[in-house]
Amino acid sequence: MGDLHRHAEIFRHVHRTVAPLRPDEDWICLEFGNYLTDISQFRDPFANMLAKRAVWGQGLGSFGLFALVPVIGTLVSEAILNWAVDLDEWIDRMFGVHEPAEKRHGKLAAYFKDVFEGVTHLVFADDVKEAAVWHPLLAPALGDIERLPSAEVTRLYRALFTQYYPHEHTDFPPYVLYGESRVNHRLYRKGPHGLSAYLEEYTDYLSESLSKLEVEWKEASRAAKGDPRRHDVLARLGKALHGVEDYYFHSNHLELHLWNELRRGRPKGETEEEYRRWFAANVASHWLPPERSSAPEPGAAEDRPSRAHQVRAHLRRLRYPLYRPVNTLDPEKSEPATGILFTAGFDKKDLFHTLSLALESMEGALARMEHLFVRLPEDMQTTHGSKRPTRLHDSELVLLRVLFNKEERSRMGRDEDYLRNRLAIHVKQLGDGLYEKGIAHLHGSGYLNDAARDSWLRAIATDREMEDFGDLTPGVSGFLINLLAQGQQELERSRRLSRQFDTARDFGPGNSLDTRSDNGASGEHIGTHTLMSKDTAKSLPVHEETRRLARFASMAVARHLVTEVNTNPSTAGGLDWDRILRHYLRFPSAGAAMWESQVLAHVRRTGADPTYDDIPDKVVQPQVQGPDAALRLAARRKGTLRSELEKRYHDLEKRVDQFQLLLRF
Repeated sequence: MGDLHRHAEIFRHVHRTVAPLRPDEDWICLEFGNYLTDISQFRDPFANMLAKRAVWGQGLGSFGLFALVPVIGTLVSEAILNWAVDLDEWIDRMFGVHEPAEKRHGKLAAYFKDVFEGVTHLVFADDVKEAAVWHPLLAPALGDIERLPSAEVTRLYRALFTQYYPHEHTDFPPYVLYGESRVNHRLYRKGPHGLSAYLEEYTDYLSESLSKLEVEWKEASRAAKGDPRRHDVLARLGKALHGVEDYYFHSNHLELHLWNELRRGRPKGETEEEYRRWFAANVASHWLPPERSSAPEPGAAEDRPSRAHQVRAHLRRLRYPLYRPVNTLDPEKSEPATGILFTAGFDKKDLFHTLSLALESMEGALARMEHLFVRLPEDMQTTHGSKRPTRLHDSELVLLRVLFNKEERSRMGRDEDYLRNRLAIHVKQLGDGLYEKGIAHLHGSGYLNDAARDSWLRAIATDREMEDFGDLTPGVSGFLINLLAQGQQELERSRRLSRQFDTARDFGPGNSLDTRSDNGASGEHIGTHTLMSKDTAKSLPVHEETRRLARFASMAVARHLVTEVNTNPSTAGGLDWDRILRHYLRFPSAGAAMWESQVLAHVRRTGADPTYDDIPDKVVQPQVQGPDAALRLAARRKGTLRSELEKRYHDLEKRVDQFQLLLRF
């Protein structure tokens, strides 16, 4: 998921370009759709079914119960020995079941849905009285853009908050479950344009989506500004642009670009290994510095990757992972990937890193807001023995402190007794209704609108329902507290190993030439989301280059569509989205006349993002042309690739859930 602010910053850049072209639009809906694509990752039935499989597949024969799902820990390992606890029922309720359809998402997903519905109102609704407190924390990039009526926020949220799909994020798809079997599957081979074949398929999906949106926007533009049809089009465009942006954030695109760009100046006849060693010694001097306007996060310096780490990460992103049975990253080798563009996939420890890094980013934003305190209602002040406002970082409510205090998560991860004690306090706070009292206080003080209050109260009710299931099984928030404690511990363990590698010379200076798929540090595993994603300020190197290209590509795609809607109201013709997308989503050969090189050269020269007209390398003839133009347009507009990709991911969920059912008997 990375940093939600990063996509919002890109929206701000896109908005500056397209809003003057069509001022009569509620442009905040564009960011709404992009944002929903990110948070929909918290609803992933396949991942939940996989967690159930891990519980039963790893657990019944040993006390090392949760090798793949360590977050449940000893709470559930005790429950499995207690015949009074219906553990399989708890698992099904928490994680969901593939069938019937109404039970697919489980209580964990229901909790997230309601929590994020409340957060969404704080960001996008126009009736939060104290919105000025929330906006700098939750949506600083949106500024003072006009918000939406609360009822429309609810409608859009419930229509478009769906679930995680790999194609919506251009992620490496787990269609073949075992890594060692992927080498023989067509989707993971190099396609005709230098991209992994699944990325070629994703490009076709985006082409279909934009072709349909083009027609729908032309038709909806006749309606009034606030018409839901116009909002839906903009939100769905935001979802499509999210995929365009993640093409850069989640892939080895920028690493390949620099590899190819610098090689052009090297002596002819230089071997691959000679160039690799030269590249390791020199690439750091070619990275862009952070954007001048980017303020460092308080406390971020201690977690900033060293130069040695960054060089090592750059070279590891130019490798392709190898696996051993069963689905285990190879601890000895990987393959070169300097001739293929591919995107990150999720490995066993990626969730830990993703959540922990996201929370650290949120803490950094919170630390910049010295004025944000929790002012407790009178009865809660008595309970906690304090009349003073409390920083969220120091909140007596266990769940809040875990969310906003990495030292608390770290201590819980190190000290099992402390974790148990804090969980017991949390259960009592939940049972005493302190969270409901806090929500009522925030609502009465103008910090929540009615919809946010109601959403969060539903989440608390779901949490209490699971907490009341049994004494030996956690509720949703108890599960999450375990998860976050384990996640912080794994993040810190990986960072310690990385610091050791920084001074090692086993594989070149700083281990920069280490080609093991699994080098022991989970944050450096080749091909994983944690290593390859570049959508946070800590995701170094080439974070700056990546967001500059993502900004330009997203802006250019949106500009093509807006220009077409403005100038050609007829649906008889249209844009050649295949041609447009393959101009922006392509293998980075890094020629000087290519738009990627031109954008980066402009940034290096001026320090600023180029406008669309600043870049000479444009799409030649964006309109569909030729004798078969009408047929090609019709094929894209009637395409079914989105539903096919969704079904493929649903089928994975079914396979895994059916397998774990067999393990119970």
